[in-house]
Amino acid sequence: MYDQMVRYQRDEYEHSDESNPRILLIGPSRSGKTSILLVIFEKMDQLDTISIEPTTEAVRYTMYGGIEVYDLPGHSDEDDYQSEYLREFLSSNTVIVFVIDTQDNIQKALLHLFANMELVFNYNPNIPFHIFLHKIDGLSEELREDINQDIQQRVISYMDYEGWDSAAVQFYITSIYTKSIYEAMSRVSHKLVSYVNVLETLLNSLCYNSSLDKAYLFDMQTKLFIATDSSPSVSKSHEFCCSTIGLVEDLTKMYSRFQMGPNGQQNSHLTSVIHLQANISIFSYQVNERLILVCLSSDKISQKTSLLAFNARKVTTALQRVLEFSSSRTNSRISNSRTNTSLLIDSHESIEQN
Repeated sequence: MYDQMVRYQRDEYEHSDESNPRILLIGPSRSGKTSILLVIFEKMDQLDTISIEPTTEAVRYTMYGGIEVYDLPGHSDEDDYQSEYLREFLSSNTVIVFVIDTQDNIQKALLHLFANMELVFNYNPNIPFHIFLHKIDGLSEELREDINQDIQQRVISYMDYEGWDSAAVQFYITSIYTKSIYEAMSRVSHKLVSYVNVLETLLNSLCYNSSLDKAYLFDMQTKLFIATDSSPSVSKSHEFCCSTIGLVEDLTKMYSRFQMGPNGQQNSHLTSVIHLQANISIFSYQVNERLILVCLSSDKISQKTSLLAFNARKVTTALQRVLEFSSSRTNSRISNSRTNTSLLIDSHESIEQN
């Protein structure tokens, strides 16, 4: 269900490749870190995660595009809130996800958070911190809002007191029982995707020329988006997209319309149009065996399906060029803007406007 999963023994940590983008999940024991990754990467049923044992060794998942996600063991020393594993995985290309169980001892969780912020910001003050306010679905709406505001105010006040840049921290309300965890992990990971700005430009072009409200490029296996256009997102839209991907997966298995030729090239693209009661239409176009374009429009798009398919096909060609180029240059990390622009020319000249 994922590219690769590796369990590390303590003496093997130093052999991991520091050049790869990393997401490090940390937090108190039993905060929900492992459950999050099992639901996303192994598609474990949420109820089955209740009985899993605490993580005692580092576990790595490799996402699409080579992004590494590490599940680091929770803190074992009750008197030391700093993670004993975190320092060994820090690099210049790292982001931190700190998981707080909002139904547990929040004061203790914040002590863990502040101790690890000190470690991380002393190493590199520019490393982003993403805080998941987790398991919040079990609380009343009023209590959720109170806890959310209280934690954010306390974290930002502490950071201001320490002289840390509070802009480096973002907060997410998450639960494994809703699509919120997919949206949160997508927002954390997609910024690490190579040439994400180029992908965003392509999706902007698709939206503009096809009169679409929103466009995402999703990894079908994990339901995480690796790119989106620059227009504002709403959680409901992302939820619609995740449901669409599940439907497309079922159709693909049922009718086997997605075929690969003997040379590994794609013979056909699975296209679907779904109309929702809320005056929203969803158009999806399968880019390859792993990736899918999912687009939303407030207009009914059944009458312009041919135009959408044509434009999606042109954008898909450009997307594949960007992704192939990115893969071939992973080690060199070329950032020349002229090179990036050249990847878009063929697509932009070919897209038709509605």
